Amino acid sequence: MSAVLDVGGLEPQQAATLPLIVGFSVVKALPREIRGGRVLLKWPNDVLIASRKVAGILCERHGDNAVAGIGINVKEQAFPPEIASRATFLGMDSVEEVRDQVLESLGRCYEKWRSEGFAAFHEEILEIDFLRGRVVAVRRTDDDAAPVRGLCGGITVSGALDIGGEEVYAGEAHVEEIKERIPSRPREGNEDYE
Repeated sequence: MSAVLDVGGLEPQQAATLPLIVGFSVVKALPREIRGGRVLLKWPNDVLIASRKVAGILCERHGDNAVAGIGINVKEQAFPPEIASRATFLGMDSVEEVRDQVLESLGRCYEKWRSEGFAAFHEEILEIDFLRGRVVAVRRTDDDAAPVRGLCGGITVSGALDIGGEEVYAGEAHVEEIKERIPSRPREGNEDYE
């Protein structure tokens, strides 16, 4: 589905956080856990269940409007072999019900985002941030020869991704590699703590 949202008059930095707000809206519209997995937001524009993608967001600006494309696997259980290990589905019966819940959530979040900005969501977003606490590699562009690698501190208040203290902004960036969460305390022999 697509939603047309007014972004006229917003600073470019705020407008750039729209995909995260749309993704947050999708997460908030769904049950906290589905089919045994927690619903989480993966920077910059995916929603995951048990580390598998259930929804993707694509926002495109047209003048004072942005079209937010939201794709959610509601019932589909069969995926092409190249994505079968990374994709999942909600397993809910009604596409219309999911649509209505997402649009209702998006309406509430969009209004708050317009008036209060991205910072108003930051604490809640950190709670559902899939990459936070993981070792990741992110390419800034498709032809980036040296991805940024390091421990992910999470989504920043500006909507960037903190990787080892360096902020990476979405644009054309994409996460290339993810290692499991590292323990809160270093264990002897754990190479992630060199």
